[in-house]
Amino acid sequence: MFRYWRIIGVCDSKGASIVSFICYTSVRLLPGDVLLPGKWYTAKNKTLLRIIDMSQAFSTVSVAGQSQQMITRIGQLLTDNTLSVSCAESCTGGGLAFAFTSVAGSSNWFEQSFVTYSNDAKQSLLNVDVGILESYGAVSRQCVEAMAFGTAQRTGAPLAISVSGVAGPGGGSKDKPVGTVWFGFSLLGDTVSTKQHFAGNRNDVRSAAVHFALHYLHDWLVENYPVTSECTCETKPR
Repeated sequence: MFRYWRIIGVCDSKGASIVSFICYTSVRLLPGDVLLPGKWYTAKNKTLLRIIDMSQAFSTVSVAGQSQQMITRIGQLLTDNTLSVSCAESCTGGGLAFAFTSVAGSSNWFEQSFVTYSNDAKQSLLNVDVGILESYGAVSRQCVEAMAFGTAQRTGAPLAISVSGVAGPGGGSKDKPVGTVWFGFSLLGDTVSTKQHFAGNRNDVRSAAVHFALHYLHDWLVENYPVTSECTCETKPR
């Protein structure tokens, strides 16, 4: 049984060339499909291939088609209800902002993003109190709530998202193992937070964190605001 994975943002011909170079054999790719590290795949000649490390080959940050459809819907809901969103990111390093701006028209509803990777940046840019960082750490409910609140205050956006976590491979502890990510959401003046734990390597954790933040915002908007116009998302055939 073989698992097939998708990467969006690398053209098929380039992807095929990279895979063939690494595997020293011919690989026939379906539209939008390439291989990911550590997964088995059946090549054109029916041999089994295993990609050890393609992180250097595929340097392009990507947003999968399904996520783009969700972001389009988020943007539509924000626009229809005269809302906007900003974000503050630590472990995702700007990945959430990249996802938001991957769709056309995002300038209508996305304000700005802070990449506050260090504690000093969290203090100076988002006004996170030093006492919070010393007592609870950057990966904590208290920190992400302060980050979300600070983002809303600095940007004036009615909605703000913050992310702080341990992406790995190092930096984890018994209380905060690798994969622990806290999210803060400032939603029309109300600040809420939630903790998640994601499995996988550093890239897996960061990608999952971005996807979770998008899902949370999408579900909150759908729950609190009616759809006033027809969604223009397109589902691409597989």
